[in-house]
Amino acid sequence: MTVEWVLPTGASSLIGYAQMDDRSFAWGDCVVVVSVVSPIPGGPEREIARGRLNAETPSLTIATGLGGLGSPKPGDRLRVRVDPGERGPIPGPVVLRRMVVLTGTAAN
Repeated sequence: MTVEWVLPTGASSLIGYAQMDDRSFAWGDCVVVVSVVSPIPGGPEREIARGRLNAETPSLTIATGLGGLGSPKPGDRLRVRVDPGERGPIPGPVVLRRMVVLTGTAAN
């Protein structure tokens, strides 16, 4: 399962979390990978977060600055991918909750 969105100009941080659907807590097992990808086919992909979701850890907190990766270029996309875990594919959806892309820089 993969979803993508074009990042806005000036994107600087990503905050939120990924969570297994409530019905999947008992049986679910997957790996969530969050990355920034280039619009150029075969272009670079920069992983910014990764975590395993299962009964012990049903949520993945995502709080990362994007500047340390080299600021996103125009057309770069945010990609969230869900891969099967050690016990096979997850039997339900992964939900992205309270995801926010911040733009600009914080004032000191």
